[in-house]
Amino acid sequence: MYKNGIVKLPADVRREAGINEGDELLVIVRDGRIVLIPRGLFDPVEVYASELGKVDEDMVFEEGIKILRGSVGRLG
Repeated sequence: MYKNGIVKLPADVRREAGINEGDELLVIVRDGRIVLIPRGLFDPVEVYASELGKVDEDMVFEEGIKILRGSVGRLG
């Protein structure tokens, strides 16, 4: 662990995981473990659906759009 919480992954680990310089990683903490997931390999609806129960993806998307539109309106 480096200053400011920077973590360096060895080259062989990055190669095996298919991680390239500049890739974004999703960080999840579960049961005291840190899990790094390359963005694009992660679908939050799929991952959390079992915890949330049946999820209407279209409804979640539409609600997200409404929230974003409301946020943009307050910025102007």
